[in-house]
Amino acid sequence: MLTQFHQASILRVLLLKWPKIAIYFTGMLITLLAFPESSFADLKKATELYKQRRYLEAAPEFFKIYSYPKNKTEKDRATYGLARSLEKADLPYSSSKFYSIIFLEGSKNPKFRESMVALGRIDSQVGLGRSHAIQLFSKNLNPSQISGSARGFYFYYRGIELFSKRKWRGAAENFRRVGSSSTYYYKAQFHLGVVSTITGSHSQAIKYFKTSALGSPTLRVQSYLNIARVNYEKKNFRQAFQNYANIQRDSEYWLDSIFESAWAFFILKKHNNVLGNIHTILSPFYEDRFYPEAYILQAITFLRLCRFQEVKKSQRLFRATYKPLNISLRRVLKEYGDNPVEFFNLVQAYKKGTLNKYEKAWPILNTLSYTNIFKSAQATVRRSENELAKLSNNPSSWRSVGLEDDLSLFLEKKRSVAVRTGGKNLFQVAKGSRRYLQKLTAQTDFIQLEINLGKISKLRSQLKIYESGDQSGTNFIGGLQELKVGQKLEYWPFIGEYWEDELGGYVFNISSKCEAGKS
Repeated sequence: MLTQFHQASILRVLLLKWPKIAIYFTGMLITLLAFPESSFADLKKATELYKQRRYLEAAPEFFKIYSYPKNKTEKDRATYGLARSLEKADLPYSSSKFYSIIFLEGSKNPKFRESMVALGRIDSQVGLGRSHAIQLFSKNLNPSQISGSARGFYFYYRGIELFSKRKWRGAAENFRRVGSSSTYYYKAQFHLGVVSTITGSHSQAIKYFKTSALGSPTLRVQSYLNIARVNYEKKNFRQAFQNYANIQRDSEYWLDSIFESAWAFFILKKHNNVLGNIHTILSPFYEDRFYPEAYILQAITFLRLCRFQEVKKSQRLFRATYKPLNISLRRVLKEYGDNPVEFFNLVQAYKKGTLNKYEKAWPILNTLSYTNIFKSAQATVRRSENELAKLSNNPSSWRSVGLEDDLSLFLEKKRSVAVRTGGKNLFQVAKGSRRYLQKLTAQTDFIQLEINLGKISKLRSQLKIYESGDQSGTNFIGGLQELKVGQKLEYWPFIGEYWEDELGGYVFNISSKCEAGKS
């Protein structure tokens, strides 16, 4: 047994090297001294407090038994009681720690099934976070061990894990096992659509996306966008436009739909529609958005129309806009390459509006702030911090038995993992954006070189790989709508003004300067 001298020596070392662990150890030591085994609160008292809905009082009682149980059965019951008490006390992240302990023990724990159901419930409500989910589902379980209401939770995340490893067949098998009554059903159907698209099963992909469109508003928009993309790939442009048009202007995906539909118009040789869409994308309203390819599409559209001065203007604007961005982004990547936590904080500072440097790189930071990577990590951080704040308002018994310190360590680790992992993944996206920008710069330089060398016919012939005579007789008005028979439109010249209500509805009215037969 440790003497008081030995205990004090250990505490001094811990306080110097690992202060948080020292605080936790101190709490445990106080618990040992204050509650010798003979006077430990028993399960009956803790259970009675739980039944009386006195969850804040029940939790520390269960924790004392969990920390120093008389046997395995007592520990199992205390662990589950503690998890339930924390969940009822509106501390879902904290409760997930103890539900996860039970879950990871497998079916040998009598509360395995109930804990899996609880974890699924918590994930549906607040989201456990990707790192936590991966830890839970890193290995296969016997399906017979999984209760009905938890099957969707299990098979969805097993599918996600395999999907992230590009194991499409295994991912699809798990997604298909998510039942229609599960809260994960529509998300599983969406991922089945993605897998089908990747593997070339376009018709099946559309069926899955149409089902997933019945889910949440965000999933509905993402489904429409993907249905449009599949139809684009199949060259069913009318159907593509119809689905792009389903995405409303208040959606964060609306500008993507405008840009992608511009490429569809390009394939159909609807040059005035292409230029109208790009006019929206490059308007002052979206100067903080990252669409460098819009200048490339604008340039090659003018090239098709033999409007070479406009081609050069598009190229000049591309360089003027993205050369400074590229330089600034290179500085950011160099400065934060070894510090994913600070990189995440940089994106967060931009999102909060408190960032006052790297202005030229803000379009990239803006793009990163819209990614699911950032949103998911930010949600985990916010919820972890909310629960940490709640812990300090709980009864003193939480501190005296070490429960507050135990949960603080768990929540702080959950927050730090989310930030570190999120920052690492965001940094990779930023690196990819720079590679993309460099590729586009090379394309711009190539177009300029060919023009300077007088190889216009060669350049324009290369653009024919994009052409499709299919449906080219159809005319479209603003908003991706087809021009009806007998419908008349009045065109007016654009003289510099932008009308916000007309964004997404612009159509140019310029003619080709090419010689007959060369357009």
